[in-house]
Amino acid sequence: RGAFRALERLGCLADLGPEEATAAAQAGGAEVASAQAFLQHLGRKRTAAAARAVLVETGIWHAHQNLDVLRRRVPTEFAPALEAAAAELASFPPPDADADARRDLTHLPAFAIDEATTREIDDALSVEVLPDGRVRLWVHIADPTRFVAPSSALDDEARRRGTSLYLPT
Repeated sequence: RGAFRALERLGCLADLGPEEATAAAQAGGAEVASAQAFLQHLGRKRTAAAARAVLVETGIWHAHQNLDVLRRRVPTEFAPALEAAAAELASFPPPDADADARRDLTHLPAFAIDEATTREIDDALSVEVLPDGRVRLWVHIADPTRFVAPSSALDDEARRRGTSLYLPT
């Protein structure tokens, strides 16, 4: 497992430019050196691209793995208890005191409108073309408190992870 972890550290540099990749590999120190030695043992080049290829070929990564998320070590998994709590909420949502004031717009594609410096992406716009040809603009405002109770395990985890990531596309 340690060899694959080192490969992940090196492989996530595969989409960087040469200078940035070299600097990041040097900063990776012994872990990157270990990955390079492992690649050499496999008869592969000692490069980030080779590490990425091995990880995709073995099914550890998929072909479109988001390397920025890996490089920044953004957590992408949750503890089983949190997964269970989220599944419970999805299956049995709490009563909604504001149900009469809400509309379900999940059928519309929504586009975030928060500015790049925001710390919380919670606003979006969508457009609906009405049968008579007029256009209706919808403003979406997130309301996580509808489902997640303050100070619950899910709320605590959300606060711990709470940040916005603006990744290259």
